[in-house]
Amino acid sequence: MRERHPLVAIAKHKGPSHATLPRLVAEGHAGAFDFIAVGGDRGAAGALADLVFAFMLCRPGGVIACTDYGAAQHEPLLDRPKLAVDGFTACYAEKVRMLVDVTFDQLYVQKLAD
Repeated sequence: MRERHPLVAIAKHKGPSHATLPRLVAEGHAGAFDFIAVGGDRGAAGALADLVFAFMLCRPGGVIACTDYGAAQHEPLLDRPKLAVDGFTACYAEKVRMLVDVTFDQLYVQKLAD
């Protein structure tokens, strides 16, 4: 579904992220998005996969929101989205920068380069 605003086009893609994000890459949408929100509802491994696909879909200068960064701190380590986000930002350290977050439950990452 595409919503229009005079200056902004918003595309909402509904579905499980583990199916939707790879499909968008396969359909040729790499580098097409300015903003992507990634949740951590599938544990660290699922969140890490989502972040890698989100990175592919995001254009340089765009932002990826990690919406559950501070969540599940009482859960086992492999169920925490924070583990995936920290691993992702370490692996892509030369291609992203973390933006300031005031809530700690969310972290924003700006893509600097492909």
